[in-house]
Amino acid sequence: MNPELQRNLWLDAPARRLIGTAAVPAVVFLLVWLVDRGNHPYAVVIAGGAMFVGAALIWAPRETRASAIDEVYARTWDFQRTCALAPWTLTWGKLVGATARPWLLAGLSLLIAFLQLASITSFSHALFWAIVAAGLGVLMQASGLAVGLIEIRKSRAAGRPPGARALGLAILALALLAAGAIVWAHTHMIWSANLQGGVLTPGRQPLVWWGATYDPVRFAAVSLGVFAFCAVGWAWRLMRIELQLRNLPWAWGGFVAIAALYAAGFDANSNTDIGVLDHRLALAGAVCAVCAYLGALIEPADAVRARQFLAALNPLDGLDLQRLVWTTPLVAKPLALTFILLVWDALIRHRDAGAPQALLTLATLAFVLRDLGVIAALRFGRPGRGDFGILMRLALLYVVGALIGRLFGGAAGPALFIPSPTPAGLSLVAGGVQAGAAWVWAAWRIAQPRVSAKVEPVLRSEHAPSI
Repeated sequence: MNPELQRNLWLDAPARRLIGTAAVPAVVFLLVWLVDRGNHPYAVVIAGGAMFVGAALIWAPRETRASAIDEVYARTWDFQRTCALAPWTLTWGKLVGATARPWLLAGLSLLIAFLQLASITSFSHALFWAIVAAGLGVLMQASGLAVGLIEIRKSRAAGRPPGARALGLAILALALLAAGAIVWAHTHMIWSANLQGGVLTPGRQPLVWWGATYDPVRFAAVSLGVFAFCAVGWAWRLMRIELQLRNLPWAWGGFVAIAALYAAGFDANSNTDIGVLDHRLALAGAVCAVCAYLGALIEPADAVRARQFLAALNPLDGLDLQRLVWTTPLVAKPLALTFILLVWDALIRHRDAGAPQALLTLATLAFVLRDLGVIAALRFGRPGRGDFGILMRLALLYVVGALIGRLFGGAAGPALFIPSPTPAGLSLVAGGVQAGAAWVWAAWRIAQPRVSAKVEPVLRSEHAPSI
């Protein structure tokens, strides 16, 4: 047996704990039956779904994150990093072993809810939702481990222990649940369930992706499975970094490109005037911009590595391609793709819709550059600064800036702080000036010598290259 799996089972899943966990759904479903008496057929499904959400989407990610974070606090993480176990062995040992009790509760709840839903609708309908639930659970579970490993890397660079609270994980959970709710709502607007016949019948229109028609519910299930696979791969690559192994540098750029192609495949609504190519470029650019924000936030603020990247780019000393490949920050690749896609989109919009729409696209790119510069300046100024605080500062920059602009500049004032098509070009100029100032600020912060922080012995180790 996997030694890491066996160790986690010994620590977190002894027989008495497993029995107590298995008793929870039995008690809950008994109470539901006593209260409902079978009057509402969906009562059991709702109860099972609620327990699955609590166990698989909240408890299990928390346990996978703690399986790494607790090792740091127990001063045993460095022993694991120097052990002979392979990265994949440690990854799936923590993913499975640390979540034995949450998945026991989630599995029993899902099984009973599945049987009840199959008796009400159809076996295929219930099986679809069971697969979607399991895929979402794996996605959240692997993301929890990835968040824990990211926190360890960032805390090591900042010279402090990782935070005890999983605020980043909570934000990730809410984001994924919100995305799931949107997909669910979109799917049910397109397809409707015939509860009496127990089948899914087509509604207004099927889902069109890259010009081909797909069954929306099956497309959503396959997509969720791919996302879960990517999340497990993400956790595995981060584990490789912790074990001082190098990852291939093309994987992150490849993921960003594939995610952009996936988003660009969804066709525009036939009721809109936007062109097909404009729509695809805008979606792909938005996904790349989100990945750029993600890369800027999750990578440790390593000033030495940033200087090495800038030195490798210096044309006066000659381009050092090998050094450039291994020191490129996570934000660089999605930012380059964002720049290419949005400039291309601006050219298309200038031809099809006129200069104001093209300038608005370029203004959006300018404000993305400004935001990334602000993130870099804040993080390199104080490496231990929390991500939530940085995001709140960006939100305030948009909201407060727009309000101040409206107060003193009238209708044209908000264009100084948010992308706006009117007056034409003002947002582009304002965003470009702010982006330049933000990156000058960030470069000054990176160039500043930093006083060595007093760190815990367990954190004294050089972090590995980026994912």
